[in-house]
Amino acid sequence: MSPTETSVKSSGAPDDATRRRIHVLVAFDGSTKDAAALRWALQYSEAVHASVEVIHALGLQESSMVPSRVGGESDHDRAVRETEASLRRTIDADPAAESLGVHMTVVSGDPRLILLRAIERQHPDLVVIGRRAASDTVAVLGSVSREIAKASPVPVVVVPQAGP
Repeated sequence: MSPTETSVKSSGAPDDATRRRIHVLVAFDGSTKDAAALRWALQYSEAVHASVEVIHALGLQESSMVPSRVGGESDHDRAVRETEASLRRTIDADPAAESLGVHMTVVSGDPRLILLRAIERQHPDLVVIGRRAASDTVAVLGSVSREIAKASPVPVVVVPQAGP
C-alpha cells in the first residue's frame, strides 16, 4: 500500500445493542385527524423499530368540561385520568402498538408550547401531527400543526385526516 492509500475495515452493521433506536414523538388530541396521525406513526414505528411517545396536551377547555369534585378528586385530576384511559384504549386498539411499548404523557397547557417543549427535551428523530382534511384545491394546516412544522428542529410529518 502506498503512503496515500488507506485501508478501511467494516465490521458490518451495528448490532441491536449499539444501534441508537429512532424516537418518534406523536401529538394527539383525541380528534379524528390525530387518530390518523397516531395510526401512521405506530405503523411507521413498527416498520423501523422506533420508540414512540404520544403526548396529549390537556387544554383548559377539556379540564373545565369535567364536573366538579367527585369523591375528592379534582376536576383536573379526573380529566387527566379519563384522558389517559381514552388514549390507552386508542393505542391498544392498534395492532402495531403491541410490539412497540408505546409511552404516553398527558400534560395540561397550551398544545403548541407543550409540544415544542417536548421536542426540545426529548430530541425526537421525527414528530408526527395530524391536520384537517384538505379540500380539492387547498391543503389546510391548523394553527398548531403549522407552528410546529415551522419551529421544529427535526422533521415533522403532517398526516391528513382520513375522509372528507
